Amino acid sequence: MKKILVVDDEVNITKTIKDVLEDYGFSVLTLNDELKVLNVLNTEDIDVVILDLLMPSKSGIEILREIVSQFPMVPVIIISGHGTISATVECIKIGAFDFIEKPISIEKLISAVKNALRFREFQIEKNTFWKEYKLIGESQAIRDILELIDKVSENNSTVLITGENGVGKEVVARLIHYKSPRKNEQFVAINCAAIPDTLLESELFGYEKGAFTGAISSRKGKIEIADKGTLFLDEIGDLPLNLQPKILRVIQERVVQRLGGNREIPVDIRLICSTNRDLRKMVKEGSFREDLFYRINVIPIHIPPLRERKEDIPAIARYYLGEFSKSYGKKVSDFEDEVLEVFSKYHWYGNVRELKNIVERLVIMAQSDKISIEDVKKYTPEIIYDEVRVNFDILLPYKQAKEEFEKIYFTKMLQKANGNISKLSELTQLDRTYLYRKLQSLGIRVED
Repeated sequence: MKKILVVDDEVNITKTIKDVLEDYGFSVLTLNDELKVLNVLNTEDIDVVILDLLMPSKSGIEILREIVSQFPMVPVIIISGHGTISATVECIKIGAFDFIEKPISIEKLISAVKNALRFREFQIEKNTFWKEYKLIGESQAIRDILELIDKVSENNSTVLITGENGVGKEVVARLIHYKSPRKNEQFVAINCAAIPDTLLESELFGYEKGAFTGAISSRKGKIEIADKGTLFLDEIGDLPLNLQPKILRVIQERVVQRLGGNREIPVDIRLICSTNRDLRKMVKEGSFREDLFYRINVIPIHIPPLRERKEDIPAIARYYLGEFSKSYGKKVSDFEDEVLEVFSKYHWYGNVRELKNIVERLVIMAQSDKISIEDVKKYTPEIIYDEVRVNFDILLPYKQAKEEFEKIYFTKMLQKANGNISKLSELTQLDRTYLYRKLQSLGIRVED
């Protein structure tokens, strides 16, 4: 439940506002002493402040400055019975979200509170994004992508982001959104590959009451929800053929029609798509519409796999090392040089996502302030024994060469089996019990 703080020296005003807001489902705290505002904000999780402009001990302007300075994520709605244009302008300049004159209209109050809450959610989402999602790297490819992001953010052109799984396609999509004029509106993402075909249409377009069994009320789809904001169609290459003309119509006519409905609903969206598939090849094969491809491929952005921009690996690894060290309360400060050398030779099948997971595991298991090569061998042997980088000496003694080969072979097969021992048994045609013993003897961890 969203929590609102109402600050006014008149008890009847705070009580009236409290009663109204509680009727609309909000949790409300009231204060008649303006000197306690900062203390409440420090101890309570307040979503919105409603603040009277004229207070006896301290002006609302002073309090507003303090809130904006110390709690920038909390929107403040100013109320006043003596409002002037100059006072309104000053409050807005300082950072007030809205200004409402007394006597307060309930309709205006509720509208202002809802808008303030929506604004706060977007601010929190943006703040979380900038902390958690970054396009890190020093390669020319990353510099070019960042430059392109800055350019395309300024307009509403449709963007198609391509690249393997784990390279950061959604990160690029979000960067475009948060640098665009739509940054204070919603970023709505839907993964076309993750939702069954039978449900995807209703998720995208919504439905009217009675459209199908179980549709007991009307519901907006993702396209409608994204109105005024950005719609991100992740893995659009997996969009079923029967839905492709409907998406094409949304792009061309900017209208959406819910399942079971006849009404055309206008939508104002910026469309960004992504795929790990070769859409040109799919067009030739007839599994993706040519007209849709050309409509979404207005601004193409390709993110190369990590193995093709290895100069980015140290920066990415060190970034996540710092993040995970903080989140897990560890004092791990760096990698040994040999570890970064091993990282640079690894294939990174899962790209940045895999590197992030590997670093997280190493930080959790680390016993000192540096990640050592022994840590890598012990906790992430797949990095050491990757077939792409290992070139053991063929002139090794037979037993040693055989063991090296087995490490490479079983590590790779285990990756193909997604770490599942039963699947590994099928692939290798070896008994599960034997595999457990063999993997243990080779120092390869397995969870089943």
